[in-house]
Amino acid sequence: MVQITDLKVKYESRVNLFQRIFFFSIGLFPLIAPYELIYKVRWTSYFNLFFLFALLISIGAICVAALFIFFSLASYSLRVVVDKKARLVRVIKLSLFKLPVKRVQRISFSEIEVLKIKKFDWSEGPDTYKIIAHLGNGLEEITIGECEDLAKAEAILKLVKTWLK
Repeated sequence: MVQITDLKVKYESRVNLFQRIFFFSIGLFPLIAPYELIYKVRWTSYFNLFFLFALLISIGAICVAALFIFFSLASYSLRVVVDKKARLVRVIKLSLFKLPVKRVQRISFSEIEVLKIKKFDWSEGPDTYKIIAHLGNGLEEITIGECEDLAKAEAILKLVKTWLK
């Protein structure tokens, strides 16, 4: 979501509560395998091929569950503010509890080397266009906007380029 005013362009990419609950729930589902294969079955001997196979499946299920649960708790929302008056780009990463994951990153306009639009083709749904700022170090790039409409993305790009001059 991009908001444009006379002095600021604000971009927000959120991981909302419903998405977090959904991925957490998906993460709980694979835990049925270890319960059914290891805990519920009363194994008389742990030194046989059947138990090792059940153990292997259970370890895989626990790993998949851990990934989904970790994503639901550790993913962050991104907020980027391009401020014309302060001549700064502020990048804020917010965790589940709206606490900054790390301190707010402030990037001066002078650190931005290139602004460009990057197109993302999707198999389903409309294409999206991200406005990307490449920093002077050449390694880092920051998304300062995302649109489904190319004309809107180009308008944002043109606006921010005029602010950089």
